[in-house]
Amino acid sequence: MFIKQIIIQGFKSYKDQTVIEPFSPRHNVIVGRNGSGKSNFFWGMIFPSAPFADFGDLALNEHAMLSPAVRFVLNDAYSAMSREERQSLLHEGSGPAAMSAFVEVIFDNADHRFPTGRDEVVLRRTIGLKKDEFALDKKSATKTEVMNFLESAGFSAANPYYIVPQGRITALCNAKDTDRLTLLKEVAGTGVYETRRTESLKIMADTDLKRHKIDELMQFIDDRLAELEEEKAELTEFTRLDKDRRCIEHAIYDRELRQVTGELDALEGSRQAQVHESHTANEAVRVTDAELDAAVRQLQDLERQLDLLRIDRDARDVFHAQRVQKVTELELALRDAEQGHVAERVASLEIELATTRAETDTTRAEMQALEPQVLDLAEQERTLQREHEDKESRRRVLLGKQGRAGQFASAQDRQAWMTHEMGQLEQVLARERRTAADVQHELATIDAQAVEAERNAAQLQAQSEAAQASSAQLREAQRKASERRDKLADDRKDLWRQESRADSTLENLKDQLSALERTLYSSVDRTTSNGLLTVRDIVARLQLTGYHGALYELMDVPEEYRTAVDVIGGTSIFHVVVEDDTVASRILDEMKHVRSAGRVTLMPLNRLRPKDSAYPDSPNAIGMLDQIQFDPKFRPAFQQVYGKAIICPDLPTAAQFSRASSLDAVTIAGDRVDRKGALSGGYLDARKSRLEAALQYKAVKAQLQQAERDAQAIKQQIRATDQQVTQAVARVQELQLQQQHAHDESATADWQMTKKTQARLATTRADLQAQLHRLEQDIHDHDAQLAGLRDEMQAASSALSDEERQELVDLEREISDNRRQWRQVSQALSERRRQLEALQVKLDHNLILRAIGLQQDLVAAQEAALANQADQVQRDLSRARDQVAAARRELQQADQQIDAVTTQITKVQQRIDALKQALAERRRTIDEQELALSRLLQQRRMFLERRAEVQRNIRELGVVPEGFRRYEDTDLATLVRTLKRTNDQLKQFAHVNKKAFEQYTNFATQKEQLEARKRELDESDQSIRNLIATLDQRKDEAIRRTFQQVAENFERVFEELAPAGRGRLIIVRDSAQMGSNGNGDEDSMDVDASDLHEEDQVATYRGISIQVSFNSKVDEGLKMQQLSGGQKSLVALALIFAIQQCDPAPFYLFDEIDANLDAQYRTAVANLLHRLSDHAQFITTTFRPELLVHADKFYGVTFHNKASKIQAIAKEEAVGFIELGAQETVVAAAAAAPQGQGAEPAVAATPEPETEPMES
Repeated sequence: MFIKQIIIQGFKSYKDQTVIEPFSPRHNVIVGRNGSGKSNFFWGMIFPSAPFADFGDLALNEHAMLSPAVRFVLNDAYSAMSREERQSLLHEGSGPAAMSAFVEVIFDNADHRFPTGRDEVVLRRTIGLKKDEFALDKKSATKTEVMNFLESAGFSAANPYYIVPQGRITALCNAKDTDRLTLLKEVAGTGVYETRRTESLKIMADTDLKRHKIDELMQFIDDRLAELEEEKAELTEFTRLDKDRRCIEHAIYDRELRQVTGELDALEGSRQAQVHESHTANEAVRVTDAELDAAVRQLQDLERQLDLLRIDRDARDVFHAQRVQKVTELELALRDAEQGHVAERVASLEIELATTRAETDTTRAEMQALEPQVLDLAEQERTLQREHEDKESRRRVLLGKQGRAGQFASAQDRQAWMTHEMGQLEQVLARERRTAADVQHELATIDAQAVEAERNAAQLQAQSEAAQASSAQLREAQRKASERRDKLADDRKDLWRQESRADSTLENLKDQLSALERTLYSSVDRTTSNGLLTVRDIVARLQLTGYHGALYELMDVPEEYRTAVDVIGGTSIFHVVVEDDTVASRILDEMKHVRSAGRVTLMPLNRLRPKDSAYPDSPNAIGMLDQIQFDPKFRPAFQQVYGKAIICPDLPTAAQFSRASSLDAVTIAGDRVDRKGALSGGYLDARKSRLEAALQYKAVKAQLQQAERDAQAIKQQIRATDQQVTQAVARVQELQLQQQHAHDESATADWQMTKKTQARLATTRADLQAQLHRLEQDIHDHDAQLAGLRDEMQAASSALSDEERQELVDLEREISDNRRQWRQVSQALSERRRQLEALQVKLDHNLILRAIGLQQDLVAAQEAALANQADQVQRDLSRARDQVAAARRELQQADQQIDAVTTQITKVQQRIDALKQALAERRRTIDEQELALSRLLQQRRMFLERRAEVQRNIRELGVVPEGFRRYEDTDLATLVRTLKRTNDQLKQFAHVNKKAFEQYTNFATQKEQLEARKRELDESDQSIRNLIATLDQRKDEAIRRTFQQVAENFERVFEELAPAGRGRLIIVRDSAQMGSNGNGDEDSMDVDASDLHEEDQVATYRGISIQVSFNSKVDEGLKMQQLSGGQKSLVALALIFAIQQCDPAPFYLFDEIDANLDAQYRTAVANLLHRLSDHAQFITTTFRPELLVHADKFYGVTFHNKASKIQAIAKEEAVGFIELGAQETVVAAAAAAPQGQGAEPAVAATPEPETEPMES
């Protein structure tokens, strides 16, 4: 493992992110000028691994400038820093200040020394004004986690000498013997032993305190046990009597408990039976209630049927009376024909006909006088109406513009809406213009028909002339035409009767629907009912597509499942289903503008995504959704409401399946088990069922729609029959006119026919003219609206201008005045039209018809005068009598049907009375059962309370003594007497300490526990003392072993660095086992590593001294105080290398370790590093060229614009850096010489030569 790469940013002098070219796994050298940032980079490499970079305080005194950085990044004392201390680590160059800094070290982990399983490990530390964070492989980590991680790779906190900063060597050179001994102990790891020993001593102190307290408590317990021993005699007798008392009370309570439990069991059986009977009675009430509802509906149907039959019977009665009158008239006609009174009848008819025609002329004259007034008033009304509609149209345009002023959030929304409205208006205008063109075309057709009527009149005249030649054929044709006319008239009367029945049915259905609607909407709150009505009005007004209706309108449910479906659905059946959210949004937007619009829940099909439920595979649990009939396209809506419900036969089965499948379960009777565990149910009144009311409303609404269609079809048949009757009457009249022309050349028949045709065409034309007028007015209004919208689109503002607001006020006044004038003219016009219509009715339905009848009778009489008509009258009479007989039979059949329905009504009414009586009786029974059940529950509650009280008394007795069974067969009276006698005896021991036994037992138990605890503490104390002795022994062994290793390594390394000399580490021991100063005195003695023995006491060690000889291997050598500065540095380096070899690290960081060495020793150090780099990585900084000789990779640090940069360089460039630095040092020294020896150069220079003495 080795350091592969460094990334640094914002840390001290490094401003921008600096990514270093990967290091060599062997020897890497960093060079640069003084102050360029080498040391900052060096600390940047140490920065992430700060938890193990604690080098003690050896370098703090002589390198105060470096102290803050070293102590923060390498020492745990700086784990919590102030804002200023963090600020000192951030870059403070030109430009904006850095807010954070980080250093990231990338380790090559090919040997998997770090247990991550990856070939690279990335360790980053980030510092900011308010944060100090570690990251391990891009993941946040705590300082403790980083420490444990480094320990797992073998980086020991006891031997931190794989990192040697500036000043470390100097500190070792000046260290005392005691400091070197302390350093040796740290390397040996004795800190762990000392920590454990301190903890053990603390535990021993606590143990001694506990043992003392135990002794005091045991003495108190012994005294108390002696006192309690005297009270045991009386307490023994008291205990015997108390045991007897508790046995007797337990027997009494147990007997009472069994008795109460038996009573509760009996009550529970009665309650179950009562509940079963109550359920049976409720079911009977439900069935009877359903039968009563069915009977009431049957009675209502029969009453409606009876009303229809009575209406039909009345119509048949009228028809029968008409036929009887016809028979009477024909009998008279037959008698007259047979008796020959035809001439007198002809004269009478001529006089009556003349009188009728005179009255007709008078009526026409009155009509001619009224028609100009009507036309004038009609023109005034049209003028006022046109003015009113123009003003109203303009008013609507202005009001629409005023209402839209605040309707839109933006001008684009307003522009889009007006464009859409203009498009719709243009479509409406196009449709209205097409309709107006069609009406105009129909008017042209009517005009053509009027011309054709004129031609027909001429043709009828010619036919009348031709008919005179064939009177017999005309009479036969007239007879057949009359028969057809009469048959069609009879058919029409039958259709009228059907129409009357249909109208009655419609009225009944409308009443039912209104009542059901009130019932339905009363089952929900007012806001929901208002919401449903508002939605219907909006849909009808806007003619929206995509509205499907409320949920109940889209489904059908079998009778047996309606209660269950109603319980699950609830008010959800009033949710409104729409095609998509666009339709829903349109409806909601419209509801916002409606006052008291209510509330409604919309279900857009495109937004519903219900999940399919897995129903249990059992015949006792069926999916509710499968029992509801609906269109498959509405399945999402029904699945949303009913998809998580199942139907079960009974409540236990429902509870079982609900728990197992997490579904809502409901019984057919309506008892519900929620999937969350809640139970609900009880008696449900079917008459108050929302679903039942909704489905009845739906069914009656469908019946009403079908009845309306049937009534419309009957009306269409009546209109068709009316046309056929009119044609038949016209044919009869035509034949009569032909006969009249055959006998009389007058133009009466032609005039009448022409008049009728022209009147019919005139009526039709008037209707078309009115329709055309309405269309033209609508076109005019829509043109005005379109023009208003166009003007509004072109206007810059959507608000009304002052002129438009004044115009709106004027329009309101003018519309009010116009409406008043219009009302006056309309009233006058209505009065004139009423008079004209009365005269027209009198003319058309009285005078003209009477004249036609008289003319027909006169022609018949004249024909009878010319030919015998008795045979024809006889045939008519025979046919009329047949009709009377048929009418009488139908009347009898209607009476029989009425009697049958009346009988059924009586029976149904009797059944309803019986059902009501039975229902009242059953409900009375239910009330009695509920009262009885309430009494049972009250008794059960009393027994439960008594049982709880007895059980509480038994519990208060505590553990029952062993002899309690001897009282089980004793009668209650004996038990009570015995209990009284025992209580009297117990009163004699009222003064006895009743807790003496308990206290004695407790104290004895506590004494045993304390004795056991004391034994445990004694054993623990001995174990701890043994542990301390073991730890002391191990500590001494570790120190001796470490000293021997370091001493051997020191001799070998020193010999490699100084081949002609020799170096040794010597233990300085105090023979009197007492301390002295670090310079040695007469009480101390020196011991070499080879003279150490296992029995030596480490406590006698005073320190570690160093003896070296640079020129001889046999001389005793010199101590550190006798060496020059360069020699001291070499000795310190040898000691560092010796310590490192005790626990080799995968990489080493050296900062200017060769600063104080002579050239020959720098070469020896370089050779040593080169040899060691075969097994470890070295990263060093230097000002000397010797370390460059065998280095593998070189890096140069430069400083520009208050920011440092580092990059890989060639060996020649590194040598150039060193030479340039040496020249600057000479120049700086020469410039500083005249200033005196005590002056300090402006730029930090290379330390003085090693021959200058340095104080220890």
